[in-house]
Amino acid sequence: MSKIRTYIILFATAVAAVASGMAYAQNPTGSSKPNPSIEYLKGYDMRSNWTVGGGAGLSTPLKGSFFGDMRPTFGLFGHKLFTPAFGLGAEGNVSFNSYDLYNLGAQRSAAGIDYSYLGVYGSYDLPTSISGYNPHRMIGIAPSLGVGWLRSYRPGGGRSSVAAKAGVNMNFRLSDHLHLTVAPQVIWEVSHGSASTGLNANNAIFNLNAALGYELSPRFRTELAYTPRFVSGLNSEINDLRTRLNKDEKRQVQVQKEVRDNLNATRYIFFRNGSSEITEDQKPNLEMIAGYMKAHPESTLSITGYASADGKADNNARLARARAEAVKSDLVKNYSIRGERIKCNGSGVGNLFDEPEWNRVSVCTLSKAN
Repeated sequence: MSKIRTYIILFATAVAAVASGMAYAQNPTGSSKPNPSIEYLKGYDMRSNWTVGGGAGLSTPLKGSFFGDMRPTFGLFGHKLFTPAFGLGAEGNVSFNSYDLYNLGAQRSAAGIDYSYLGVYGSYDLPTSISGYNPHRMIGIAPSLGVGWLRSYRPGGGRSSVAAKAGVNMNFRLSDHLHLTVAPQVIWEVSHGSASTGLNANNAIFNLNAALGYELSPRFRTELAYTPRFVSGLNSEINDLRTRLNKDEKRQVQVQKEVRDNLNATRYIFFRNGSSEITEDQKPNLEMIAGYMKAHPESTLSITGYASADGKADNNARLARARAEAVKSDLVKNYSIRGERIKCNGSGVGNLFDEPEWNRVSVCTLSKAN
């Protein structure tokens, strides 16, 4: 019964690891929250995610003279990831030329080998299962379980046993294809012949191995896909942006039109210092105003006169008013524009322009009747 119970425990553990790996494959981001965008992992085919390597380490009985019976080990392994977290592998280890494994005396085995182990194992990477797949992650920690065949070479005869293995693979990425694995593990002699020993520490070996692994084929890669709901949301955002853009463009056109209309509707008549007389060089502006008012009989004109800051305030006020009246008078007398269509006033000292002398001006604003 002890032997059957041991096999059941090993099988149940392996099934749990595989089930966890397949569950991860359905949610590679490692998040339990629903996400409208899904990262699909590529690389599940049998040609991808293969690693081979080898290394060396130390081995000693789990119980007994732990440090006194240490011996060198050498091994090879091959590994295949079926999901970003879960993988299966095969390994072989050999312990060389030391004292007898079962403490039967200070003798070396006749073959120069203390034991050999050949087995298969499954591993499950914890950082990947917790925080999601990252092909550039520098450190991985993967508990592993395995079963295999243990052969010990006793002086005068060896012994073959069914064995179980448990350990942790600590992986350190050195480059895109090369990584270092430090693996503490325990190998139990579960049964030999018709005898069953179970997971007994008295029949167990502790190994500490360091191995270099080389990735022969491409790793998993992610591709972003989208659900219909997510695409619909994106389309709604795009349509909303288009609507806002159209409104902004229409508003910009309206502002440009208003600016253009203001520029078209405003004319300036400039004067000399202390004068309200319209000089010849300002006549073209006056003719433009008259021409517009004749072409648009419904239009009106507002004239505001200004003066520069030099001089007394009361004189500047009178001068500003006189400049506005001079423009109106010229339009009425010389261009036959009816006076009731023109409104004029003086605003004293002007501050329309940074240059003081430019403020000796009458600002003429045309407007159409509503």
